[in-house]
Amino acid sequence: MSWEVDYENADSIALAHEDGFVLFAKRGRDQGDHTNWTLELTDTDDGTELVSETHRISNEQHLWSVIEKYTDLYPA
Repeated sequence: MSWEVDYENADSIALAHEDGFVLFAKRGRDQGDHTNWTLELTDTDDGTELVSETHRISNEQHLWSVIEKYTDLYPA
């Protein structure tokens, strides 16, 4: 059981898990050499939003390392 990229472009990424979880990463405002990205994790079985946090991201590698922290924690 794993996460799979469902959608990806320069402004958003959606990952889906077969156990009923969806993780969205949405690009926000640029702040100098960082960009704000909001990550939202939802349990699609009951619609519960488990996480909604904004992170200052420096590059694509940094973004994916933050995403991996959530995909490693869920589903628990």
